[in-house]
Amino acid sequence: MTDEAAVNIVANTFNSHDTSTSISYYPTFNPIDKVVELYERMLKTEQEKVSLLQEALRDKK
Repeated sequence: MTDEAAVNIVANTFNSHDTSTSISYYPTFNPIDKVVELYERMLKTEQEKVSLLQEALRDKK
């Protein structure tokens, strides 16, 4: 490819109306739902931890 052809390609493909260079973030999931799921998992692990500690205390008595 010659320098002139490369300049021609760049000049014809990059302009102010080119939307492929912009970033648009529209998630396909609800971020609030993901936060709720995270807290539900954290609550479940805390409950499991408490039950294991209670069981360990009962075994020591």
